[in-house]
Amino acid sequence: MKNKQSIILLFLANTVSGIAQGISMVAVPWFFTIIADEASLFGMIYLATTFASLFWVLYAGVLIDKYDRRNILLYINLAGGAIVTGIAVHGYFIGEVPLLLAGMVFSTTFLVYSIHYPNLYAFVQEISERQHYGRITAWLEIQGQFSNAMAGAVAAILLTGTQHGILHVFGFDIPVGFSVEKWALQDIFLMDGCSYFAAFILVAMIRYQTISERVRESGKLWKRFRTGLAYLKKESMIFLFGNASYLIFVTVLVLHFFILPIYIDSHLKGNAGDFAAAEMYFALGSLFAGIGVRYIFKGTQTVNAVITLSGLVTVLYFINTINQELWLFFITYFLLGFSNAGTRILRMTWLFGHIPNKLIGRANSVFHVINVVGRLFFIGLFSLPFFAASHHTVYTFGILGLFVLSGAVVLLVFRKKLLA
Repeated sequence: MKNKQSIILLFLANTVSGIAQGISMVAVPWFFTIIADEASLFGMIYLATTFASLFWVLYAGVLIDKYDRRNILLYINLAGGAIVTGIAVHGYFIGEVPLLLAGMVFSTTFLVYSIHYPNLYAFVQEISERQHYGRITAWLEIQGQFSNAMAGAVAAILLTGTQHGILHVFGFDIPVGFSVEKWALQDIFLMDGCSYFAAFILVAMIRYQTISERVRESGKLWKRFRTGLAYLKKESMIFLFGNASYLIFVTVLVLHFFILPIYIDSHLKGNAGDFAAAEMYFALGSLFAGIGVRYIFKGTQTVNAVITLSGLVTVLYFINTINQELWLFFITYFLLGFSNAGTRILRMTWLFGHIPNKLIGRANSVFHVINVVGRLFFIGLFSLPFFAASHHTVYTFGILGLFVLSGAVVLLVFRKKLLA
């Protein structure tokens, strides 16, 4: 592997920033929904941010295919660090972080994610050999979910602290013999902002040799975007697979940021520690996927494996429509993490093998725009007062389960063409 050291530095930078970002992304929804009792305001912020990302990802895909991908990572880490650190410092000056500024941290992180991960995948494809694609995507998932697991563990401590030397982790009370005070939002945001700058330094150290061929096109944004659209229009099976295999991810984002705080607090009678524990179980399942999904489905075609995992997610969602136990929810969330990450690994490996690197940014933009439209629909639907009632949140799982099932059915119908 020619760029092994560069890839290691890239993964290290992603881990450093990912842990702190993950803590903020756990803390903000819980703060709005439970502590501030402003679930509707957070829903509006999430809806507005998702809508903004609809246009942002169009531009991001063109940027990814036109400019140096290492430089893009540098710029977004610098911008993210400046914004989040600035909000933290403001919080120290006035003694708290205003709700709208807390929402701005969430929106900033969300929009950074929207360009960071497509750019990261495109960069890795650019600097790695074709025979390593499967291993690289698995490593990316392991690294990302390790960061999420660490973020969930630390968030469980920072959001609730310890009471009488008891730490609430993975849904269990563990005696640790020491006390930790609950952190304020400005403390969490300062750590988050500093992690961006640490990632900036690590990315700046990367030196690499391009392996995949890239032809940087000129012309206006829409013209360059249409090149990617025209490619997917011609390659209809790639377009179909790229979208149908993406439905699990649509539901996971809506579930995690919008539904889960209400479901855990109102329906399962859990607390902030349980919310963070759910993140840890999800990340642990994803870690297992990163380590083992390629071996579990070693003799199975990618399309068949994605159909299987989509069917499993459908069952998990249906279980949570009738579930009333935290321990069972943690099990289903672990399996959801495994299925989501496993599908993403298989999906990205398949796309790397079928889409040229010079078009991967714009192709992913098309997939992401459709993904965002799906999320906007569900956020709008689940914002209705009916779903806000404590026991009505279970219906959201049933609806999301049917949505994932529709993707599996589409893949099943076109399975022979996709395999061909």
